[in-house]
Formats: sequence, structure tokens, C-alpha cells
Amino acid sequence: ENSAMSGKVGDLSLQQQETLAKFKAASTDVWNDSFDDYYLLRWLRARRFNLAKAEAMLRNHLEFRKTWRVDTILEDYKPPEVLEKYYPSGVLGLDRDGDPIIWNAFGNMDFRGYHRSVTRDQLIRHVVYKNEKIIQLKKELSRKAGRVIETHTTVEDLENMSIQRHYYWPGIKMFQEFLTIFEDNYPEIVKHIIVIKGSYLQCVMLYMYTCGQLSHDLINSVHISAPKVFPVAFKLIKPFLDEATRQKMKVLGGK
Repeated sequence: ENSAMSGKVGDLSLQQQETLAKFKAASTDVWNDSFDDYYLLRWLRARRFNLAKAEAMLRNHLEFRKTWRVDTILEDYKPPEVLEKYYPSGVLGLDRDGDPIIWNAFGNMDFRGYHRSVTRDQLIRHVVYKNEKIIQLKKELSRKAGRVIETHTTVEDLENMSIQRHYYWPGIKMFQEFLTIFEDNYPEIVKHIIVIKGSYLQCVMLYMYTCGQLSHDLINSVHISAPKVFPVAFKLIKPFLDEATRQKMKVLGGK
């Protein structure tokens, strides 16, 4: 019965509704104002509505928030200058549903430079800060739209990605840790992950594609695709991605 339902608000089976009610009851000792149905269902979906696993995941996340002072990170965190300058990312626009599209220029990220310039803790704080900024953006867009915006699309632009630039083992281990943090603490917030190798013009065309203004066939015809090194890189990160996250990935121009 559960497999036929999305597990989202308004689309729950009877069993899922019962599990949600039990989850609420089990969370009373850590309850806060963010614990609405949309929020709680994210943790349940991430653990396939296994109540014990979802509860453990949520409690571990709350401890993570205390450890990294996440509740005040938007007010008291100031990114190190090197990360402000050389951690390229931003908001590309909104998709056809009004959900945000986040662009990361992963191919231009210099993990060797990060590893030499800032500490592990500074990088973790920065990654958490970036995720919290996206959540804040979706809250603002939700208020304007009069509906809850739960997800966003991430565009990973691999332009300039190369073995020489990115095959740096301390940097790879660092990125794997970031993925684990994301999977463990920000479940069910991504709609799609689109992997491309593109110029600014191609990114604009990709934005038009996500808004329904360009067809998939046309977007592939302009050669927006992942670089040849991507399969090697993906093998290194695949074990750290949940199956649900992998299913959301689309490699344009890839097989």
C-alpha cells in the first residue's frame, strides 16, 4: 500500500498516516515549532517509513545542529574570505513549479586549495551554512507563493573538471564527508540533480529547460553534457549517496 503513495502531505496511505502519528508521539521530548507534517514526513520518507530509523535519524540531526550551532548559523557565521571568493554557487532561477534552481560550479572548485587554506571545521560550517541558506530561501518563496516549497533542483556544473584538478585524495575524502552530512541531515529536499558541463549560455538554456521552455531533445542537441572524467568521479561518491538521491540525478548528454 505504501509504495503506491508518495508519502507527502495529502498523499499518505492509512499505514503512513499511522506511522506519522506515532512519529509525532515519539518526538514530543524534542518537539519544536519546525516539526510540522511536511518536516516530519521528510525523515520518514528518507527511511522508507521505518519509524525507529526515522526517529534515530531525526535525533542524530538535532545533536548535529547543537554540535555545529546550526540554529544561529545564518546570523553568526561569516564565511572565510577564500570560500567567499572560490566556492562558486548561486541561485539560477525558479523552475516551472516555482521551486528554486541552485547552481554549483563544481568543476571550478579547488579542493586542494580549500584543504590548504581552511580547516575541516570551517569547511563543514560553510557547507551547512549553504544548505541552511537554501532552506531559508524556500521558506521565503513559500510565503510569497502561499504554498510549501519543499524541494529544489541542483545543477552541478562540471566545466573545467579534470583528474589533475580534482583527483586529490584529501579533497575527495572531504567531499565524501560533505555528502554524508547532506544525506544524514538534509533528507528529501532535492527534486533533481542535473549534471552538466556548460558555459554561462548553456546554463541559461538549462534554466529554460527546467522551466519547460526547451525540450529534452533540444537541450541534448546543444551538447550540454558531463565531462568524460565524470564516471570516475561518480564511482568515488556513489557509495555515499542514498539510492533515492541517485534516482534524482540526471546526466545531460550522458547515457
